[in-house]
Amino acid sequence: FYLVGEGSVQLLQDQKGELVEIDRLGAGEFLGVSSFFASVPYSFTTKTSSPTRLYTINKPVFEQLAQQSVRLQEKLWQFYHDSFLRELVRYSPFFSPIPPDQKASLLREFELISVPPNRIMLRQGRIGDALHLVAVGEVEVYWSDASSAGRSSVRLVPGDFFGEISLLTGEKTTASVRTKTNAVLLKLDRVALDRVLNAYPDILQVMLQ
Repeated sequence: FYLVGEGSVQLLQDQKGELVEIDRLGAGEFLGVSSFFASVPYSFTTKTSSPTRLYTINKPVFEQLAQQSVRLQEKLWQFYHDSFLRELVRYSPFFSPIPPDQKASLLREFELISVPPNRIMLRQGRIGDALHLVAVGEVEVYWSDASSAGRSSVRLVPGDFFGEISLLTGEKTTASVRTKTNAVLLKLDRVALDRVLNAYPDILQVMLQ
């Protein structure tokens, strides 16, 4: 991963085939932390937007540092944990209606789960019992397409969420969901979702978009 020492770095995301700038990182900010720790593809395209100096740490050096002490390992894990949560609340539309000073408290409603690749999280035709936010990794949503006698799919990346419609309506899911890579998900069950929507009703509009 990288530390921006000087200059700035654009974060670009593919939106309907076009790379769109969603953020710009400056001096003192980290780049690629989630991808580095979880060994998953980076979810953004990056581009320097001015003369830039980056500092990097590679896997062998990191592993050597991590082996020096249990305390250091704990510190590194906390750094990783804090980094991907910061990225999530910064980029996920789910958190957009929430005042900045209240986002950290909202995160406490979620259960954090680590999931290996190819784990089925939802099956088409069943009733969902939770909303999941993708924090790290990639997730595939796929469904049987009767019109073409085949299977259609879309890819979800950090910031996206799934399972919300079945949870809100009580109806069966129209698609299955599986992890494509190692993933970290934030799970919000029905009871917790009710609390969140009572406190922040504007989130409902985000979920229904």
